[in-house]
Amino acid sequence: MGTRNVAPFDGLLTLDGAEVGDFVQPGDTLLKIEEAAVVEIECQLRADELAWLRDSRTAANDVGKIASPFEVPDVAVTVTYQDTTNRWTGRLTRFRGQGVDPRTRTVPCRVLVDRRRDSQTATGSSLLMRGMYVTVALPVVPKTPLIEIPTEALRPDGQVWSVSNDRLVIHRVEVVRVLRDSVLIRADSTRLTPDDHVVVSPLATTYDGMTVRVRKQVHRPAKATRGAVAMRSVVAWAIRNTPSMNTLMAGVLAVGVASMLMLQRERFPDYRPDEVVVRVVYPGASPTQTEEGLCLKIEEAIRSIVGVRKLTSLATEGRAPSRRNSNPTSTSHNGWSTRSVPRSTVSRVFPRRPSDPKCDCGSGSTR
Repeated sequence: MGTRNVAPFDGLLTLDGAEVGDFVQPGDTLLKIEEAAVVEIECQLRADELAWLRDSRTAANDVGKIASPFEVPDVAVTVTYQDTTNRWTGRLTRFRGQGVDPRTRTVPCRVLVDRRRDSQTATGSSLLMRGMYVTVALPVVPKTPLIEIPTEALRPDGQVWSVSNDRLVIHRVEVVRVLRDSVLIRADSTRLTPDDHVVVSPLATTYDGMTVRVRKQVHRPAKATRGAVAMRSVVAWAIRNTPSMNTLMAGVLAVGVASMLMLQRERFPDYRPDEVVVRVVYPGASPTQTEEGLCLKIEEAIRSIVGVRKLTSLATEGRAPSRRNSNPTSTSHNGWSTRSVPRSTVSRVFPRRPSDPKCDCGSGSTR
């Protein structure tokens, strides 16, 4: 005879631990059913957030009626999945455990969503399922009066400056929470009122009662220039005509490649100047003997050659190099004459002791 198990609620079968014909022992898990109409969401609250929840007018159970500090305030919450696509309404019901999580330093809480099929979305009904990462928003209307001021109005030393009758008033404030663009401060801890004008500009030297002047700001609507209008028109046309923009880009790339292939390159070749260097070694001779015995005689012999434009001599101990520059229009431009003429001319004036003269044509290079 078969056994029939009936759940007292509608739900989803999440575990099937036995099949038909299996033998089971007492205590074995046959199946798990998750209630379809109710789901719990785990969230974490900081200690200061929990304190503001206890001091909130939105809590269903009054603060004075909470018997234990471990009892959570009953607050309606809004559950959001994927920004504003799906929204559910739930309630903050209980803590998970009795303590602070040592890893996150937060208090684990549970949010109960009664009807998880009823989502407030324009696309239709959506089901809140296990494993979803959702955002839980808890509306808080604190009983303690708060004042919201711009972030720029809060000074690093916990001061806020206000202006009253063209006089600077310095206030000491107690910061409750820092938001994205503003700061919440306690109204009962300062003389600052919501109607006061706070100072957001920096001041070099301040003291209470200092005479100040409020600068009037004129808000002028921004006007688009002709260039901005034309640029927006071009961008809008490019977005609407994507194939045309692709064709234009391909044309620009083709023109760039063609221009690179036809690019002219300029090169400066190396060339050797029209000069002849005569080197004569005179072993054991002093610079004076080298000058009188070699340099003067070499200069006299080379000056007789047609086309010499410049003659330079240097007398050192044991050697006498001479350098001559030829006129480009003379016949000495010929390779035979630039070497053989100085060699034959200079060889006739040397004594026997110096070595044979060595003539080099174009010893240097110019770029």
